[in-house]
Amino acid sequence: MQAAIIIYKGKADGFPVIFMIYIKYHRASLSICPSAQDGINISELIYKYCTEDYYKKDFEIISETLINEDISYSEVLATIKIIANFDFW
Repeated sequence: MQAAIIIYKGKADGFPVIFMIYIKYHRASLSICPSAQDGINISELIYKYCTEDYYKKDFEIISETLINEDISYSEVLATIKIIANFDFW
């Protein structure tokens, strides 16, 4: 429960902590949520998905139509990679 531990160390308190622990526990049982598994390096997982263009079709079919700005997939990936480097994973 890596994410729950990080939140517990002062980033949230009370109900939000309990809620986040529950979400993490629940998602860990789902095969579609590898990031919820203990021991997973989330930054590496994000970089892997970026390298493999895992979400490119989703972006082109769904996300691109919902965005009101002209932003390319490569710009989105650059931003996602910045987020992957944040120190809260």
